[in-house]
Amino acid sequence: MIEPTTAALASSAKNTALAVLSEGGKTFIQKVTGGALEEAGGHFADNMRLRRVKNQIDIINEASRYAEEKGISPKAISWKTVCPLMDYAGNEEDPSMKSRWVRLLLNASDPKACAADRPDFVQALNEITAKEAKLLDNLYEVAIGVNKLSNKLLGDRGLDFDGFKRHVDISKEEYELACDNLTRLRLTSNPIGAFSDLATGSHSIGGGTSTFADKLCLTVYGKYFVEACTK
Repeated sequence: MIEPTTAALASSAKNTALAVLSEGGKTFIQKVTGGALEEAGGHFADNMRLRRVKNQIDIINEASRYAEEKGISPKAISWKTVCPLMDYAGNEEDPSMKSRWVRLLLNASDPKACAADRPDFVQALNEITAKEAKLLDNLYEVAIGVNKLSNKLLGDRGLDFDGFKRHVDISKEEYELACDNLTRLRLTSNPIGAFSDLATGSHSIGGGTSTFADKLCLTVYGKYFVEACTK
């Protein structure tokens, strides 16, 4: 049973959130949650501090603005995706990461972006740092933007620490942690047997994954994740 004081605070937080949402934001959240505005407001505002609520409101309003610009008529997002998305997004303080939450929310609500409405994408975005996100962006740009690699060719072509350092300010220790984390989340992989450096054009042959532990290749999963969070 909810204590009266808690219920009153939750109601106050909800009313505050609904009051400051733009009209477009209200319509947007109605559509993407597939329910009444009051229910949606209650879900993401109850028992949350004002700062988290403000973050969520900013992200909803920004997603609504992009949807209008792109002519997207938002569809209902699965609750398994939208509930943790709004929860995690409320904790985000880094501006560059906030923009990723906006894009993920927008793309998950886009009827044409069928691959973006995934709860695992939400979980992955919550578990990477801003620098790890930049590493992914850099790897995507080189592999897909510049070299136009097909999904079949992603597995043994990528970048190493020196290649990333040209574009991302990251220490060796941060990079090693990033390699493990991004690979753990299946966003990147270590090449096996052979590796082509997309920065230098060099090729090398080795043994197992330990030989190429500092070299990262974008996975197909990572490719779609980047697109869901940035495009």
